[in-house]
Amino acid sequence: MIIREVQLEFDFTGALSVEKLDEPGQEHPKKMKFVDFVVETADTIYLIEVKDPSNTNTPPKELTRYVKILRSNELVDDILVPKCRDSYTYLHLMDRDNKKFIYIVLIALERLNIDTSLLPAVTSRLSARLKREGHKPWKRTYISSCQILDCERWNKLMPYKVRRVVERNFS
Repeated sequence: MIIREVQLEFDFTGALSVEKLDEPGQEHPKKMKFVDFVVETADTIYLIEVKDPSNTNTPPKELTRYVKILRSNELVDDILVPKCRDSYTYLHLMDRDNKKFIYIVLIALERLNIDTSLLPAVTSRLSARLKREGHKPWKRTYISSCQILDCERWNKLMPYKVRRVVERNFS
């Protein structure tokens, strides 16, 4: 199954099911934020969030802003954790939480002036925040593990490949 998220094309061949959870036009509970994909395998449900600041249409000013967001807590606290929590809550309430959940964030970094060695530190912050958002840690672990990957590491570690597809106009 091939699915596109703007300029990134994913080959989810082999997955039991793939759902584009944040599909525009779908009726979802108000004020909930959702990950891009829910991918189900025999024993795992992957919550997959895609961030593509390297999209060829992204202005250079936005690239600089994204580097700042990545280095701060804003990406983890205000974007990634709420999307994961709300997506899991939605699937739980729909009685679709009978397997372990893994949260994968793909950030296409090829146009950003950033060292990919920053990603493990951001992953650690994300993991900690998924376990504890308030003054007390959650009593229940809802995400088995999480990982933030760039496209190169995604293609090495994930069973599903990703590639950039840029359509060219020949007018």
